[in-house]
Amino acid sequence: MSLYDLAERFDLAKVQHLLVEDDSGQLLGVVDTKDVVARLSAPNRIERQRWANTPIASIVSIRLDKFDGSVTHKLNSPSVLNGRAFSQNEQLVAMNLGDDVMIRWSSVKNVLQRALFDSVTGLPNRAVFDRRLQEEWERTQSRNSSLAVLMIDLDHFKSINDLHGHSIGDQILNEVGQCLSTQLRSYDLLARFGGDEFAAILTDCYVNDIHIPATRLHTGIRQLGEKFKLKIPRLTVSIGAITCPGDQDVSPAKLLTAADDCMYAAKKAGRGCAYTMDLALSGRKAKPRPLSTTTNQTSAGLRVPQTR
Repeated sequence: MSLYDLAERFDLAKVQHLLVEDDSGQLLGVVDTKDVVARLSAPNRIERQRWANTPIASIVSIRLDKFDGSVTHKLNSPSVLNGRAFSQNEQLVAMNLGDDVMIRWSSVKNVLQRALFDSVTGLPNRAVFDRRLQEEWERTQSRNSSLAVLMIDLDHFKSINDLHGHSIGDQILNEVGQCLSTQLRSYDLLARFGGDEFAAILTDCYVNDIHIPATRLHTGIRQLGEKFKLKIPRLTVSIGAITCPGDQDVSPAKLLTAADDCMYAAKKAGRGCAYTMDLALSGRKAKPRPLSTTTNQTSAGLRVPQTR
């Protein structure tokens, strides 16, 4: 990773130090992000370009020599800093420098993945969705843009588990989750909300745009239907989709409730369709209304692969 790549991926103003590993996973030491910022801000354009392409591993400023808690400075004369290293099976897993506590990603990756991602679909879970919704709504308000929230329910999903077992049910959930994800923009968030429900957050999405993702989701499920076959009524999705501009005085909980109300309206209307609600136009007494998509009546069933 170059210095430019690092600056693209991290907000260096919020990070003081970074642990650096080489290509083999061997821990090299610590980089002070102030060094990165200084190099990328060099007044000379040629010098800036040279630093931008420099591998991050080449500017390690604090080298870890031992696992006994000592930390030495690589540049100028060696000096011991106020820090402590923590190792497990001869591998450094964490260390602190002053007020900073740094944890090696590989040592906590599995724990964090279990806590933040759904084990069946691999999508973010409800906890991630709730936190992201709060963050995106605050950002929408500050930018005076518009946010969309979608609730997506798999119709007749209970019949899949009843007829084919939970193993096939989990397979369908995984396939549908991946399908829905590919129909949204790369920076939208799709999460498994719970059971047979998914939820999505779409930034900068306005009332006149909401039919586009809803149509894409219905189309994606229809195309996925060519891979599977179930002895139940066609598998479709019921979608509740709401949009709200940032100048509205509503809470993230209100946004979620409105999307949920629209989803249940779609289910009551016969499933396989989408309902919407524009909080800005309708106010607090907004009522769900049908959202026109081109594939409401043509979503195909899913076929379960034949097993030997």
